[in-house]
Amino acid sequence: MTYTPSTPQALDLPSDSQDEFLENFQKIQSAYRENHTALSSTVQHATRQNPTVITSRKHGLLPLGLSSITLTNMRGLKPDGTQIPWGNKNIDGDDPVNGNTYVITYIDPDTFTIPVNASQFTEYVDDSGAYIANTKQYGTHKRIVFTSPQKGTPTLTPPDSSLYTKLIKKVSQLFFSNDVTTSSEVILTNLLKSSYFGSNENGSFLQTPWGLIINFSAVRFRSGSSGNPITFPKAFTTDPPYTIIAQIVGKRTDMVWVHDVTNTGFRGSLGDIAGGNETSTTYYIAIGK
Repeated sequence: MTYTPSTPQALDLPSDSQDEFLENFQKIQSAYRENHTALSSTVQHATRQNPTVITSRKHGLLPLGLSSITLTNMRGLKPDGTQIPWGNKNIDGDDPVNGNTYVITYIDPDTFTIPVNASQFTEYVDDSGAYIANTKQYGTHKRIVFTSPQKGTPTLTPPDSSLYTKLIKKVSQLFFSNDVTTSSEVILTNLLKSSYFGSNENGSFLQTPWGLIINFSAVRFRSGSSGNPITFPKAFTTDPPYTIIAQIVGKRTDMVWVHDVTNTGFRGSLGDIAGGNETSTTYYIAIGK
């Protein structure tokens, strides 16, 4: 499919340019939907389920119940091959969805559901139907500008987002927020000072504003043992794997073994290269979320 910007010319007959007109509009539609919601979208497939699942590739609709659509030209197939409006196969002339508006439930970038019980419907004719999106979609980004430092996180309506400043200990810091998701505020300046530092009997930790946790401590490991239990100063919120780096203090050549890793700690021991039942101080750092 080729876009022809020179169509039509002043002396062209309309009948001679019809194919190029069609290709131009199809190309515009295809290009627009790459980072926006298409002007109208095809329903590639609809399931006979409750609720029905709609397949529309790259639909661009918002999750969280923020998008509604109006269906058009949804067609069903009778056993004799006749196409009829998609509806209950046991009711003549049933046309329950065309022209109706539904709030969608987002599944993934290619599928969503609508609150329609289609379990008794005829088979859907693939690619027959379409829909018009009635609400703001991805691609209609609106920037909100705040000219003075904010006292708190601003309230935004999706898909609005904003860069703004707030005073942190009397110093202006830059923040970003997008209220499509909760707890979306991110500090963009002075990140190290804005991180939370803590320590306890198990060592020290650093937690960044975006959720990264860094645990570190000096511990004693024994060679030739099943391993010393080590508890992280700050438990990770996700399951392993985490990055754990351990270094023996001094010039010993023993290997450090790390095993039985969980979100709350691990077991560590020294390889028995030097022989004997010895202990050594070891520094470790564990990074995760």
